[in-house]
Amino acid sequence: TTVFSADNLDSLAQTSAAADYQVQINLHHDGVLISSRETHQHSCPTWSSSFVFELPPGDINQLPISLQFIIMQNQTLSEAKVVGRVLIGAGAAEAGHAHWRDVCSLHVELVRLHIVHAEPPKATALC
Repeated sequence: TTVFSADNLDSLAQTSAAADYQVQINLHHDGVLISSRETHQHSCPTWSSSFVFELPPGDINQLPISLQFIIMQNQTLSEAKVVGRVLIGAGAAEAGHAHWRDVCSLHVELVRLHIVHAEPPKATALC
């Protein structure tokens, strides 16, 4: 898996403050997290980082495998904020499912653009 870059993340993050971005890549098998990797933080979201995952045994075309890309924004003196997510493989929307299917059938890494789905705002409670 390779993470190249992202565009317009500041509009998803809804902030004007300078921030660093990074991506966490989670490999799931049948809905269970089995491995995770992270890019380095960059203020310009161009990572060009490659990652290798060991897959469970079996026919790759039949395994319920998914890759979840979590885009996070790191601001000075605050916790990382999840900006959005991309899912590829089992359980993904058509574009993510088709990408995984093509990778498995062609046995090569394929570059595809994916829309980052914004993280829903967290609910706040007033007491």
